[in-house]
Amino acid sequence: MAQHSVALVTAATSLLRLTCRALLHDAGGPALAGSRDSYENIVFLAKPLSTLVNDLVASLFPPQDAEELAELSAALHTSCECIVSEFPIDTAPPDVEPALRTVQSQLDEAHAALAATLTVDT
Repeated sequence: MAQHSVALVTAATSLLRLTCRALLHDAGGPALAGSRDSYENIVFLAKPLSTLVNDLVASLFPPQDAEELAELSAALHTSCECIVSEFPIDTAPPDVEPALRTVQSQLDEAHAALAATLTVDT
């Protein structure tokens, strides 16, 4: 479980970092030009990530509650999906887009692997 949780947290962190990099990419004009609401939504959605990550890591210590782990994993995954929905990967600068796609795939895989592990353990 810990291995899949680490992969999930790492992917979530990378997704947020790359999204910020893409938003700040072009000094001549932001990737989401004129879309202040999207910027604000991403900041709003990113705030609870720290708490989710802390709670997920804390839930790995004994006694482990599989239901809590599953809920936290799903919440972290959903939060990241919401960030992606505010900043579609297709709009990312060409040098950032492949990395964002890779990280999104890693996020999905880590979430699925953790969910599968929790299903087997219960």
